Amino acid sequence: MICPIPTLLFWRFTNGVYYEIYKQPGFDNAFGEAFQWYVGQVIERGTTRERTRLYPECEYRVGKDLKRTVDWIVDQEGAALFVEAKTKRMAYEAKVEIVQQDRLPIELDKLAAMVVQVYKSIRDYRDGRYPNYAFDPKRKIYPIVVTLEDWFLMGPKLLNELKDDVSRRIQKEGLPLELLNDMPFSVCSIHEFEQAVQVMDHVGILTVMQGKVDDSRQRWTFSAFLSDGFQKFAKDTRFLFQKEFDEIGVKTIGEWNIKGA
Repeated sequence: MICPIPTLLFWRFTNGVYYEIYKQPGFDNAFGEAFQWYVGQVIERGTTRERTRLYPECEYRVGKDLKRTVDWIVDQEGAALFVEAKTKRMAYEAKVEIVQQDRLPIELDKLAAMVVQVYKSIRDYRDGRYPNYAFDPKRKIYPIVVTLEDWFLMGPKLLNELKDDVSRRIQKEGLPLELLNDMPFSVCSIHEFEQAVQVMDHVGILTVMQGKVDDSRQRWTFSAFLSDGFQKFAKDTRFLFQKEFDEIGVKTIGEWNIKGA
């Protein structure tokens, strides 16, 4: 085997596996549930405050319709994250196309639909329909879509286009536009979320999220925002799954030794 760029080989047997199996029957649901569970594990392991409460997704009915709450609610001292975990990846064409940019708006519109899904669920929360989490008008709510892959939503262009799509969809759903000002949304990749949860554990959800949704910092990535505003705590964050990682590494090395012998 000749491999002049080892990174490409590494991508092939990590990210590349996804594109080999993602069209298989039942993959979407299983993959989505696994990622949702993983996000919950990140919150549990990254949070130690006694006053922090974690509420998993649960079902409820509105008339004849069976609905579900957001994937996770993280409640802490007068503020809460409404977390929706999404495995949707940005299409390759949207990442690399420079001359014809027709694919990127399509992908952003898909992300906007995910954001509005959270707002639709928040409407039910505000109407007192959540069976596991009572509405409190004084509580600050921060909707956040946690993505498996980084969408790199930085700068004015992409974020403004996404906001326009969200506004259009919100009006189509009959939701009040005030939600965007009262509860500004965020999009965060899972690797940034692992860091953000740990910083929030030190300084609080309200402090972190109110700073992030501020007009001057909405255009920043989460990692840049945390490094700038909470440098000490961001620097001290840890890998939350070191034990599992070590066990996989030992097992893999052992298998190689057996095969080599």
